[in-house]
Amino acid sequence: MRKRSSIALGFLALILIGAIVLSSPWARAAGCWGNPLAALFTACSAVCVTGLTVVDIAAEYSRAGQVAILVLVEVGCLGLMTCGTFLLIAIGRRLSLAREFSLMNAYGVEQVQGLRGLICWVVGSMLCIEGVGAILLYFRFHDVYESVFYSVMGFCNAGFSLRPDSLAAFAGDPWVILVLALETIFGGIGFLVIYNLCTFKFLRRKSGARGRLSLHSSVVLRFSFYLIAFAFVVFLASEWTGALKDFGWGQKLWVAFYQAVTPRSCGFTVIPLEALRVPTIEVYEWMMFIGGAPGSVAAGIKVTTFAVIIYTVLAMCRGEQETVISRRVVSYDAVRESIVIVVAMV
Repeated sequence: MRKRSSIALGFLALILIGAIVLSSPWARAAGCWGNPLAALFTACSAVCVTGLTVVDIAAEYSRAGQVAILVLVEVGCLGLMTCGTFLLIAIGRRLSLAREFSLMNAYGVEQVQGLRGLICWVVGSMLCIEGVGAILLYFRFHDVYESVFYSVMGFCNAGFSLRPDSLAAFAGDPWVILVLALETIFGGIGFLVIYNLCTFKFLRRKSGARGRLSLHSSVVLRFSFYLIAFAFVVFLASEWTGALKDFGWGQKLWVAFYQAVTPRSCGFTVIPLEALRVPTIEVYEWMMFIGGAPGSVAAGIKVTTFAVIIYTVLAMCRGEQETVISRRVVSYDAVRESIVIVVAMV
């Protein structure tokens, strides 16, 4: 209980510090103290990587204030527990066994092995993906700061934009749209899946056995693909003569693809949500409810929980006693936890 409350208080403290910074003259474009409630909301949104704002951050905040939002998003993306653990490892201090189990459980790992490598991989992979994304975006933006800003917001699934219309200005540029879509997908599948994708084809020197995708990675990748494909088809069918009617054939495809990727967590939009039809909005609501993968920066009940629920329903319809995914029996505790999560969210 003390550990959980310390994590919650840590997030609260970070939000309050961010609110003070964002309401100060140093962070505001006007150079004077601003609305503390707006600053508090923006700081909370940044730490929780939601991307909601009550002000235009490009007009309200100075470059220093925007950088402060960027830092809050990065820290929120990693999680205070992960950041604190990384700093402890960096200065050579040991973690207690309880904290090791807590951290590894947060990333869906059952055994405590290679904690130092895991934390380094989490931070390193995030910076690497964001760096590559910034380089790719620079070919269009020709501005280092703007490229880094959008790359971080894309991977962290935060959705803060330096433009009041989000990404509407880039609707005709498939390069920007596809780069941000890929970053959003990487941020939504989680660090462990990224690691598994980078290592599963290589031989393990000790055992000589060829690596393979874990059940966790397989479920996350498969159901993420299903959800994106479903949202893509629905968006095209629903908005072909609606929000997409003024776009060319090719533009409709990449805009629909991005709009299918972003609702599960990111918050960026190419087409304003108020321009969408009711069936599209309803699909968006379900996508937001499901969210991304455990150990990722996405929200929702998680695709693994959704998968367990789907397979459990199918098993019950077939009269089977156990939930089986990819020839692996899902434990009763996992099924029960998935049901509780869905009911609690509803």
